[in-house]
Amino acid sequence: LNPHLVALAGEDGVFYWGEGELTADGKLVAWCDQVKKPVRIQYCHSAYPPNVNFRRAEDGYPVFPFDEAL
Repeated sequence: LNPHLVALAGEDGVFYWGEGELTADGKLVAWCDQVKKPVRIQYCHSAYPPNVNFRRAEDGYPVFPFDEAL
């Protein structure tokens, strides 16, 4: 499964829901039509995230929510 609950923001700081895909080497690639030049990414950034489906390859545990600069 590809990760969902991915959001991207541009310079204006407004987040939009996007799409996520895991590469063969385990990296997350994300994109969103509303954000042409992302500067931040969030994953599962919600008080009660539903259906968490992004899991660590090494042990199968869910990836912790994050908010990171790109």
